[in-house]
Amino acid sequence: MSILSWNCQGAGNTETGRRLREMQRTFFPDFLFLMETKQKKKYVTRLQDSLGYDNCFMVDPVGLSGGLAVFWKNCYKVEVLSADNRIIDLKVNIGSMMFFLTCVYGDPVRALRQLVWEQLSGIGIGRNEAWVVLGDFNELMTNTEKMGGPLRNESSFWDFRNMAHNCKLAEIRSSGNWFSWAGWRDKIWIQCRLDRSFGNDEWFQLFPRAHMEYLDMWASDHRPILITFASEQSVNAKGRFCFDKRWLSKPGIVDVVKRGWCGGQQDIEISLAERIGRCRSELSRWKRSSNTNSEIRMVKLKETLEKEVSKMHPEPNVMQRTKTELAFAYKEEEIFWKHCSREQWLNTGERNTRYFHNCVKSRKVKNRILMLVDEEGDEQFSEGSKGQIAINYFRELFSSSKPQNLDSLLDGFEARLTPSMNEALTAPVLESEIKKAVFSIKGSRAPGADGFTSDFYQHFWSIVGPSVTAEIQKFFSSSSFPIEWNYTQICLIPKVKNPSKMSEMRPISLCSVHYKIISNIMCERLKKILPLIISDTQGAFVSGRVITDNIIIAHELIHALRTNDAVSKEFMAIKTDMSKAYDRVEWCFLERLMEKMGFDHRWIKWISCCIRSVTYTVLLNEQSHGYIKPDRGLRQGDPLSSFLFILCAEALVNVLNKA
Repeated sequence: MSILSWNCQGAGNTETGRRLREMQRTFFPDFLFLMETKQKKKYVTRLQDSLGYDNCFMVDPVGLSGGLAVFWKNCYKVEVLSADNRIIDLKVNIGSMMFFLTCVYGDPVRALRQLVWEQLSGIGIGRNEAWVVLGDFNELMTNTEKMGGPLRNESSFWDFRNMAHNCKLAEIRSSGNWFSWAGWRDKIWIQCRLDRSFGNDEWFQLFPRAHMEYLDMWASDHRPILITFASEQSVNAKGRFCFDKRWLSKPGIVDVVKRGWCGGQQDIEISLAERIGRCRSELSRWKRSSNTNSEIRMVKLKETLEKEVSKMHPEPNVMQRTKTELAFAYKEEEIFWKHCSREQWLNTGERNTRYFHNCVKSRKVKNRILMLVDEEGDEQFSEGSKGQIAINYFRELFSSSKPQNLDSLLDGFEARLTPSMNEALTAPVLESEIKKAVFSIKGSRAPGADGFTSDFYQHFWSIVGPSVTAEIQKFFSSSSFPIEWNYTQICLIPKVKNPSKMSEMRPISLCSVHYKIISNIMCERLKKILPLIISDTQGAFVSGRVITDNIIIAHELIHALRTNDAVSKEFMAIKTDMSKAYDRVEWCFLERLMEKMGFDHRWIKWISCCIRSVTYTVLLNEQSHGYIKPDRGLRQGDPLSSFLFILCAEALVNVLNKA
């Protein structure tokens, strides 16, 4: 969990908006506290939507100055206890955990600051629960928290110190440059520590690893502060490689890919896994050593600006030039994200505007899982504990029930495939067929564990195509492929807001592009014969049929059962439990079913390799957890799974027809 606090000096500024969106993408804090918004409710509400927050409480500015706003996610139950133009006091609940959050903007006028300390003391004296206080206090504790300008009298710090002492508050440990404000005063460059955070004893007992970080100073004369905390040990997510579409337009990228893919040994047999690993290493080195995109330029420019701001006598011209270049880099990065959003709009917006709206509101924020309930009913917040809950859940779900007497379920099931159908299914796979499968995979799809999307293969097909084609054709001749091709990450997508149980999330499998090529080739072949071998009662995934026809028929049948006496005496409706249907498909049953339907043994071996060679890890909050070797189940996210499932449903149709 995290809280970000920032005196933004005007939320309507272009640079401020860019900085907010960047921090939101990078840190996605659970709470965001802004001071000096200088904006009314209408603008702050739009800002809430653009940042992806569910809730907001604000205090209007007075004239052209002031204004406070606190944003938070729906997974927190928040009660506003009191609020004015200096303090917003909140009570926060998440599951069984509760704490108080007080957001403070100290009065810029020193004579009025004492009123803020008295108000905070009144709040804190009777507060015995966990309490965190943060913001821009506009005050120092000692002269060591100031650089430049004349020293202050020691007695001027007493009121602030006494307030913290009376409330039993201690500062949260911090890192970074603590001089959180910087500016010119009478041609003197002054830096002060005005922004900070405190916690009481109960807070530190609840969150012993609480930590505050001073972020870079940009788009305001105040640094943002980021407070992160966890009730147990937290695990830092290790960034994983992901091919960036922006690289495609950069000079030198073709040589990097050639060097990684061929390695100067183009004629020597090298596995695809080795080629992919070398490409990943080469691209990572190239990214670190080259100015490959605006994001890297932003990091370098912020480092330059940080060094200049921290000097005793900075150069105003250097600071201004760096800020201008940084603003341009931010603009370029923003154009990229707008381009991505526009792509989603063109592809999906007209079909589902709600989906596009959610994309714009930041999927990271919406999909983050903060808490899971374990088998004993206890709430777990640490990443390790949540990961173990997910692992245990899927290990049990994917464990075979070892079904017996499969032939009794398929008794009377007649073969449906003709020799010509099997010949079409098992015909040699052509190079053109493989290329068509590669270019049919959408580049915007999430990558598999190796981090490469289909954009990489499509753009560099002249380089990677020959070896990919050879390896894919090798699978169809040998009925086996390397195990790493089928290494799959399970991504958890919430079905409801703020999920707390594994059953409230939909598992989507992130497969490698290599596997998707094989799956797409088999899908293209299989879907041509499905209308000839699947019963008319099935409407889903079969070319020329629509599932809505079945919905209309079901409505008509239920209506007849309720209103027609003759029908109600002769017929009945059966409701089947289809929960986790994909995940519970037994592999031995699917293989026996395909034998009964008359599929060629080569086709059955291909299918068996695709489903039996899979291994899983669980991707939870962008971290991989565990190792799972399943005994059953079809993957949601594998193009082949839908077609295999309706084959299984044919067995149910057969049983119902015999009843």
